[in-house]
Amino acid sequence: IRDCDFDLTGQTGTLEGCILVNCRNALVEANFRNQPATLNGSLAIYGYCQGVVVNSHLLDFANSDALYIQQSDDVLVRSLFRTASNVIALSIVDSRAISVDGSFFQLGTSGGCIAIRDNGLSTFDAHTALYTASTHVLANNCQVGTAGYFFRLQANLNNTQGQGHITVSHNTLRAVTDVLFALAPRTGTPTATYGPFTIVGNNIEGLTTFDQGAIDIAGHATDTNGKAQRIVIMGNNIATFTGGGTKYAIRLTGYVDDGIISGNRVGDQISKGANVTNVPVRNNKGFVTENSGTATVPNGATTVVVNHG
Repeated sequence: IRDCDFDLTGQTGTLEGCILVNCRNALVEANFRNQPATLNGSLAIYGYCQGVVVNSHLLDFANSDALYIQQSDDVLVRSLFRTASNVIALSIVDSRAISVDGSFFQLGTSGGCIAIRDNGLSTFDAHTALYTASTHVLANNCQVGTAGYFFRLQANLNNTQGQGHITVSHNTLRAVTDVLFALAPRTGTPTATYGPFTIVGNNIEGLTTFDQGAIDIAGHATDTNGKAQRIVIMGNNIATFTGGGTKYAIRLTGYVDDGIISGNRVGDQISKGANVTNVPVRNNKGFVTENSGTATVPNGATTVVVNHG
């Protein structure tokens, strides 16, 4: 699908403006614009599509999921999303190996760039292999304006499947009012942990909301079966929040195990809850966890004071 201009003005259906179902090796290079609130999205990749490239402009969408990817595998998204509406630009549901690389997001104040959720619909078209884990890469993207969040994983929707490896790398966010990375806590009775998560080299500034972390990861509050694990948070630049309230550059809550937080530059505190284990915090500029100093032992002396405040 190339060199097409989909003007969705006046559409009255409840599905998406354009839907690809059970496709292989598809390329979508088109404009999708003026999606009304009555439509569920502008473009859908649905029903076990594989090998799809979306290199498109999705403009002025008035409802969430301008691009909706469900039950699909091996999809590359390199697109521009722009709207003044407070909606979600891209939703990824029950899918695997989705790469969002080099995309641009400009949304309304409380909108969201990317949302991932796994509902565990294991009987749909018998494609059960897609529901064992989400493994996605979100890299080299840019968000401007005042979107509510860049990425949110709604892990509480599926308690029986473990989440796969999600990498959030080298994204630039400006004037985001909420968070870079939010992992929603599971509820109910989980039977699978989720992780690993790699969050590396992101640049975040213009934060205005508080009482949460710019990187905010929550394991299950009471059940170790629903813990988040193998968390790597390194090399991120997280500017200081504005406004009042408690501010966190990085916050881990609930059951979280096995990881590292190191080499970040932060303007606010790093917080770990009581049930966070085996996650050392060290060498983060702006949050002191170690002190050092030097001194010389004079000739004839056996001790010396080392100032290391």
